Amino acid sequence: MRKERGKLFSILATMNDGVYIVNSRYEIEFINPVLEQEFGPVAGQKCYHYFHDNNAPCHWCQNAKVAA
Repeated sequence: MRKERGKLFSILATMNDGVYIVNSRYEIEFINPVLEQEFGPVAGQKCYHYFHDNNAPCHWCQNAKVAA
């Protein structure tokens, strides 16, 4: 499982498009170098703050539906 996870993260890390993985608590668990270069280090920020400088989840966010 760890080997497969490593493969997946390697693929995502080398993509030219920005990719991130967020959990049900809006915590960013993975961000590829493209997004990190554009937005800077995550440093434990929630996705809504990191990407949009919001203090609460974005009104258009589908995270709760996806997590359900």
